[in-house]
Amino acid sequence: MELTINGKLENVYQSKEYTNTKTGVVTPSRWSLQFMEELKSAEGVQLVIHKINIPTEKIALYKEKVGDLISVPVKAWVMNGKVGFTGV
Repeated sequence: MELTINGKLENVYQSKEYTNTKTGVVTPSRWSLQFMEELKSAEGVQLVIHKINIPTEKIALYKEKVGDLISVPVKAWVMNGKVGFTGV
């Protein structure tokens, strides 16, 4: 089975490395893609930004496609009752 996210790529960015001040554990920087979704309801339109982390070796596939409609193969995960996606 293959799972993909399809949509307009809004942004590609690299997060900063993070060090937990209590434990000293370092979380390395990572690349992420951002997609925007418009949710329409009786109250109006709500814009929701979705972030997908992708492996560094895949960044070249997406860096020049900001503003384009793209398809990203992903794997899904659940944390604290929320579904998230990671590029594969």
